[in-house]
Amino acid sequence: MSPNTPAPTPPARRFTSASGFLLMCFAVVGLVGIMTTYVAPLPMARAVRRDTTLDQVLLASHAANPQAALDALRPMLAESADAVLPAGQPIDPAALVNRVAAQRLAVRLRLETEQAELSLRLRVLIGVVTLMGAGFGLAISRVGV
Repeated sequence: MSPNTPAPTPPARRFTSASGFLLMCFAVVGLVGIMTTYVAPLPMARAVRRDTTLDQVLLASHAANPQAALDALRPMLAESADAVLPAGQPIDPAALVNRVAAQRLAVRLRLETEQAELSLRLRVLIGVVTLMGAGFGLAISRVGV
């Protein structure tokens, strides 16, 4: 052995390094899974919040000053505001009930669509990260061979 040649790494040390790297590959997959538990409920939370606001609209229509109460709720309705509370029209409780019912249906349909899209994206993300971790694990396990 020449003086410039590095000493061979002991087998036990190679195994420890490879095991640590493989463990980190699985840890990354686990962290992605944990992240999905925070992201997955978002469409449902948005739908529940919008549904609650629609309930508040129905209650506000019977307030002492319904126009002021409904105007205060307009920002919470976001893109549904013009459909539920058309500008310049007097408050008609029967028409308001129908518009709220139509928006509830739209909220539920939007929830289904958002949930399906989000589920697909999360499955792809977890699949890609899992394959990357497995690929790195295989690559590192063959380095010492």
